[in-house]
Amino acid sequence: MQALDQFSIIDFHTHIFPDKLAVKAADNISTYYSLPREGDGTLQTLKRLSHDLLIKAYIVSSAATSAKNVCVANDFMAEQASRDKQLVGLGTTHTAFKNQEKELERIISLGLKGIKLHCDFQGFPIDDPGMDAVYKKASELKLPILFHLGDENTDFTTPRRMRNVIDRHPDLIVIAAHMGGYLHMEASKELLVGLPIYFDTSEWNNIMRKDELVQMCRDHGIERILFGCDYPIYSTYSAATALYEAGFTEEELVKIFYSNASTLLQIS
Repeated sequence: MQALDQFSIIDFHTHIFPDKLAVKAADNISTYYSLPREGDGTLQTLKRLSHDLLIKAYIVSSAATSAKNVCVANDFMAEQASRDKQLVGLGTTHTAFKNQEKELERIISLGLKGIKLHCDFQGFPIDDPGMDAVYKKASELKLPILFHLGDENTDFTTPRRMRNVIDRHPDLIVIAAHMGGYLHMEASKELLVGLPIYFDTSEWNNIMRKDELVQMCRDHGIERILFGCDYPIYSTYSAATALYEAGFTEEELVKIFYSNASTLLQIS
């Protein structure tokens, strides 16, 4: 097995915020999940805490908590990605935002590579019928959506609701964060494993044993697993170390750390 710092890595699940808001945003996330945070929500700390890892790209995102924040969030992510070649930005939207389909087209024009939804924070269920037109448009545009899944603070992001979306929109490119279930992992195994969707590995070590993670990834298909750390809760380095030590083969780690995400988002 080659050393961890020899693997090319794309971190598919990171959040960054404007410097003046970052610490407050990171604290709010930490408090909401009752988890300590490694980072402060700034880009500088995201990079610093990666240490000597061979980072090819960070996928950066934030979710608009209201309709009025959608364009602001998308413009911020596009600006950050345009300034730094290591960053690949995701846009966002909100069920209360008018002309969501047009905003998806603008997201692409801004150079953003997908959408992030965190519906527990955003205040609507992921299978809200009001989002169907958005999912249809995203399917047509081949615009991936990274869904936060598995909270217990609301039932907005359960695997059951995710399955409802997939059944209604089978062509939608879905990335189900937190192995598709987080605090609802058994439901993820029952309802999502084996479907033509992606899982990201963020937060797995809070809720799963190493052998359980490896088996679930193999059951789903290693080619549909993406590495993510969920910065600012974790750093890329600590999350990569945990995954490296979980029991995957070198060939599997190459796919999870880099090639799956590279193929999905066409990152060289």
